[in-house]
Amino acid sequence: MKTFEELGMVFDSDGDCNTCYDNSCHNITTLKGTGEEYSLHISTNNTRDKFLIYANSLVDDGEMEAEFDKEDRAVRYVCQHFNGFKCF
Repeated sequence: MKTFEELGMVFDSDGDCNTCYDNSCHNITTLKGTGEEYSLHISTNNTRDKFLIYANSLVDDGEMEAEFDKEDRAVRYVCQHFNGFKCF
């Protein structure tokens, strides 16, 4: 998969997300390999040329953060690290 749209994600403006750009998608998902639950936030700007991925563990102090300037790389990162992420 190369786009978030192919994963069924739609980015909506969400002013309540402190870790997101203007357009965001977030939900609870599990980390591949451990099954540990993470709150995962994916956000982009209006021109879709920056993607920020921020995840924090719901069971310990674990955090992950990555920024990409290409959507396909951001999608690959999410698919490699998390199980079945879908937007709320």
